[in-house]
Amino acid sequence: MFVECVKCGSIYEIEQTLISPEGAKARCSVCGNVFAIVPDAPVPTHESPSEIEPPLEEELQGEDAAATLSSRDIDELLKELDVSAGQTESKEPQDDSKEMAMPDDSGLDKLRATEQVNVTKAKTRSGAHLKPYRFEPKPRKSYAGTVILLVLLFCVGAAGSVIYFAPEMIPWKIPFIDGSGKPSRGKPAVKLLGITELKGAFVDSQSLGRLFVIRGMVVNRSTKHRGSIMVRATILDDKGRAVRSAQSYAGNTIEDSELAKADMPGILSLMGNKTGKDNVNVSVAPGAAIPFMVVFESLPDNLSEFAVEPSSSVETGN
Repeated sequence: MFVECVKCGSIYEIEQTLISPEGAKARCSVCGNVFAIVPDAPVPTHESPSEIEPPLEEELQGEDAAATLSSRDIDELLKELDVSAGQTESKEPQDDSKEMAMPDDSGLDKLRATEQVNVTKAKTRSGAHLKPYRFEPKPRKSYAGTVILLVLLFCVGAAGSVIYFAPEMIPWKIPFIDGSGKPSRGKPAVKLLGITELKGAFVDSQSLGRLFVIRGMVVNRSTKHRGSIMVRATILDDKGRAVRSAQSYAGNTIEDSELAKADMPGILSLMGNKTGKDNVNVSVAPGAAIPFMVVFESLPDNLSEFAVEPSSSVETGN
């Protein structure tokens, strides 16, 4: 007959003659589980009374002996069953049963956190093998781009506010070209004044050669009348170094045709007129603007740009 271990499912073939009618117990050689074995019910047969042989005396005595054997020698029977079970076929090879023996973990609770113990891995049955799940750390969000964007927006907003509400704080620096250009920013000289309509051009003089003339408008952005307004112009080379600088009172300008005929002392005298032509630089009302002109001669060739800023002014009455 065939019996199956209820714990691990191993199947063994056991001779039914070794099992008493009351049943027996067997120990699984694979997992060590002890389980009960009940013999198969005998198939009833119909025999005539003449065919029934009289029992021998030994058989009568053997009945009592069998009863005694089932209760007294149960341990020996278990040993025989273990031996026979080890020789029968199981669902898994004998080598696998050795690997499935449970490791002794009695000493695990005595280990410290820094100690390790080797545990034998039991061989699993055939089937799908799942890969262990690896917990990947969540990528940290970077806020550097957001911070840089906010800083740039703040700088642009601040620059726009200064240009709109306080342009007098911005001196003008223009690339050294023949004509007008975009101004760049620098350190303010006089916060109450502003520079607008700035441009530069070359003028050929009959006696002085090539002159560079800077023209523009200076605006009174204060709430008081101001006079004696002076501006300063600076010429820079290709390395950003100042090579020439000159000052001029506002309100003194002449046409290019007149400059071509004038000499340098006459030009400097014109630029030094404190009150300006027709006294336009005596008292400039708030919000009003007057023209200015600064002239340079004998400039070097490695010029890059020029800058203009208000230099000085005085407060005047109405």
